Amino acid sequence: MDKESNSLVPPPAQEKLPQTEAATPGLNRNSNPTAPTGESQSDCPGLCSQANAVIQRISVSEQQLTVLLDQVTKERDKAETANRSKSEFLANMSHELRTPLHAILSFAAFGEKNAASAKPEKITEYFHKIQNSGKILLNLVNNLLDLAKLESGKMVFEFQRTNVGSLLGKVADEFTSLVSERGLTIDYADPNSKVMANVDRDKFMQVVRNLVSNAVKFSPEGGKIGIGVAQEGHLLHVRVTDQGAGIPPAELEKIFEEFVQSSTTKNGAGGTGLGLAISRQIAAAHKGRIWAENQPQGGAVFFFEIPLASDDGLISLVNVNELQAR
Repeated sequence: MDKESNSLVPPPAQEKLPQTEAATPGLNRNSNPTAPTGESQSDCPGLCSQANAVIQRISVSEQQLTVLLDQVTKERDKAETANRSKSEFLANMSHELRTPLHAILSFAAFGEKNAASAKPEKITEYFHKIQNSGKILLNLVNNLLDLAKLESGKMVFEFQRTNVGSLLGKVADEFTSLVSERGLTIDYADPNSKVMANVDRDKFMQVVRNLVSNAVKFSPEGGKIGIGVAQEGHLLHVRVTDQGAGIPPAELEKIFEEFVQSSTTKNGAGGTGLGLAISRQIAAAHKGRIWAENQPQGGAVFFFEIPLASDDGLISLVNVNELQAR
């Protein structure tokens, strides 16, 4: 009985464990049935690298887009500023054209109407005012033509060694009558100066005329306009000062742009905003520069700086396009 009973008792469970492990090869107590296979693990670094590359490209594209948008915004603002300046120029130009034309027509009509009865001196006065208005109109047209030539590169400069002191003296003499009428005086510091430089005489005088005219325009009655010249090393410095209200600091550079005028012209000083723009281009053609500052004691001072001599020191004909290409 004991032998038969023992034969019917099942063996302990632990004796079957080896068979269970053997029945499921490759699986043990430490194995993870959800772990990726060896092939999946080898693919992960490649996918991550591709994802990072895509993210980097997107980041670069965003940066490029930001830069592009910034450039577009700046160009838009620049275009809007240019349009405003041109609109202001056209409005002021209409006034500048209308004023002398109206004077010419009005005094011509007066003369025609009163020719038989008016005294000779009255008729002479009408002719004088017609002539002055014609000069103003001619100067305006000449400025427009000069600007067009400079912008198209068709302005030709003739440089020759010249005593610039004598040129400054001539400009000062030209304004004697005008400054006297307005109760102003011109002080040319050194009329006997013999500083020599290679310049285009006519265009050099045109710059100085623009600067002196600007000073006359903004000077109060009884004011003094100064013209000076000095040599500093290899450079020639021309200086024109006035005793006006000065220039707003934010406009010291902008007044040299085409179609731009100082806000002080709203006080009735007039002008078209072309003279200083033309002067800057002429200065550049002389390989020089022009700028403005405010004086501590009041008023503005304009500086015109050019080299004393060109490389060869000889007379030369130079086209603006050639200068810009150098």
